[in-house]
Amino acid sequence: MDRIPIMDGTNYTLWEYPMRAYLEFKGYWLITVEGLPDLATQTEPFTYNRILSGSTEPPTESWESKIKRRELKEKYFNLDDGAKGSIKQRLLNTIIKEIRHLPYAKDIWKYLETKYNKVGSAQVFRDIQKVYAFQIKGNQNPEAKISKLALLFTHLKSQGVEMSQFYQAMTLLNAGSTKWPHLVSIYLSQHEMDELNFNKIKTMFVTDWHRTTTLGQPTPKINKISGVQQKKKDPNWKKGKGKDNSKPKSPTSPSPSNDSKSSGRKFRGGCRTKKKVNLAIEETNEDEPSHILSFAASAMTVDLLSHHRNIKGVRTAQLI
Repeated sequence: MDRIPIMDGTNYTLWEYPMRAYLEFKGYWLITVEGLPDLATQTEPFTYNRILSGSTEPPTESWESKIKRRELKEKYFNLDDGAKGSIKQRLLNTIIKEIRHLPYAKDIWKYLETKYNKVGSAQVFRDIQKVYAFQIKGNQNPEAKISKLALLFTHLKSQGVEMSQFYQAMTLLNAGSTKWPHLVSIYLSQHEMDELNFNKIKTMFVTDWHRTTTLGQPTPKINKISGVQQKKKDPNWKKGKGKDNSKPKSPTSPSPSNDSKSSGRKFRGGCRTKKKVNLAIEETNEDEPSHILSFAASAMTVDLLSHHRNIKGVRTAQLI
């Protein structure tokens, strides 16, 4: 309803088409054109009460007939009131005063058409000005604006001023030359003058807008799923299962052997080795799969333990 302009007496051709479309949408158009049907004002009963044999009384209308006539009257008069109200909502107050004495929507529509449906040079000039000033700007979908330009050409045609297909196509190309200069150049280089088409140019502009809009959207981020424990999580977390599978610690191991005591200095790399392995796992747990990390950790542990044994063997040999 808001898209229908207010009819002020000079823009009937711009007002009539959307107003008619709205009345059709609401189901008011038929009663606006044809008026109230005879059923709406019918006074003759549909059915009569049963007359007893030998009775001299005139027949009377049945209750069913009375209810039906009332329902039909209310139905059609409500439709007519809806049509009148819709039309008056999009009229200037001075025009509403002109038609307030007209009882039905049909009378109002005919009055407006007879008085204001006149092609004037002033109206044509205003439409031509809108065509000349038409431009496509901004980042919104251009389809709606291009449809308004097509509607302007339709109005001019209804007023007896028809624009050629070539002129319509050139007008649209000029409107989009600031926003899509590359598309305009390509289209003109690939088409002759008699091949220019308004609808194809519209499709070209709208398609390019959808393409650039789609490419400009950021791609969604995908979170990695890893089987390795993340930082600052439950220290009892186990790979593959969210349960605590820790086993009770074994009894305290016996004191080191005499050979290890005689070395004079203990190798303290065991605890540090475990810390280094855990640190390496934590630093890379966000970039590598769990099975690779597990393999790397095992390899580092074996290598460091072998190095530990080699150092012990060398020191023992020196003492001997």
